[in-house]
Amino acid sequence: MRRLLVLCVLLLVIPSVLSISVSVNKGKYLPGQQVEISVTECGGLSFLNVNRPDGQLVQMAQGFNDWQTNYNTNSDTSVGTYKIRASCGVDEVTQTFCLGSECPEPGPPTSTTSTPSGTGGGIPAGVDRGIDSCGRNFCKVTWGKIFAGEEANVVTRDLEITSVRFSAAVDISGVPRIQINSLQSMPRGVQEYPEAYARFNIVSRQLLEENMINPTIEFRVRKAWANSNGGKNVMTLLKLKERWVDLKATYLSEDTDYFYYSAKTDGFSYFAIAPLTATTPKVVPKKTVKTTPKKTTPRKTVPTPQRAPTPHVEPEVEEEEGFSSVLIGIIAAVALIAIGAIFFVMRKKPASPTPVE
Repeated sequence: MRRLLVLCVLLLVIPSVLSISVSVNKGKYLPGQQVEISVTECGGLSFLNVNRPDGQLVQMAQGFNDWQTNYNTNSDTSVGTYKIRASCGVDEVTQTFCLGSECPEPGPPTSTTSTPSGTGGGIPAGVDRGIDSCGRNFCKVTWGKIFAGEEANVVTRDLEITSVRFSAAVDISGVPRIQINSLQSMPRGVQEYPEAYARFNIVSRQLLEENMINPTIEFRVRKAWANSNGGKNVMTLLKLKERWVDLKATYLSEDTDYFYYSAKTDGFSYFAIAPLTATTPKVVPKKTVKTTPKKTTPRKTVPTPQRAPTPHVEPEVEEEEGFSSVLIGIIAAVALIAIGAIFFVMRKKPASPTPVE
């Protein structure tokens, strides 16, 4: 009975978790208008992103249950059909809208349910659910999971590295993350690349080199700086391994202010955007203290003059006053005893008789 009750609860809950609907208030917009996007029927946390006609991600959002968000067409001047992708659990729907005077009517939303990797079916949703957080000098994106075959894309705001993207070779779990940090200079202990236009550190979590296919970094260089430092054709991206390695950047395009480039990388580390000439890049080696043996000049030995031997003198023995006093006392005592003995003998000698007349 208990198992039956649990099964009934699951049957009631699962459809609300796995279903989602997304809609816009109209299909055609002119520049300057806001697109009102509504997400319904999820019954939990859902994610949404907006891609412009060339596929570039321009907005990401998330919400609970039924929620709404707006996209301001002033933030991007691309004309054409934009794609909205919303996901809830393993369910995903897409919707479109068009920006410009000549736009077709948007088609009905489509829904695709994800299929585990290796079992066939469409590519599951996951990578575009990443939540971005960007500041003045950094930009990071965190995903719940990246499924095999999907492309992960980090789009920065106001950084010279404009995007980092790769395709997942396998399912990547454990809340993978990429963070791009803009640096004024390399930290202590890290080799500096001289005359660099910009410096970065890209750190990741749960992203191994063997799990990423074609990691690519796109970056930009101001035209004024590039033209003053060799021109657009010598700008490149360098990665710090044991030394600075040229990633051989490819020129992509330009606008009024910037040249845009792309470079392949085999992983993430410290990076420098800099001009590269035909010579080997200058590298400042790590500071090491070398001990150079001092040159010792042999000392000149000056012969020591032979001194005449000093004659041996026996040390004089001084009589101590105490010893002399004792000796004199002993002699005096002996003398007194001798005198006393003579006197005693003389007294006992009989007197000679007197003759009688």
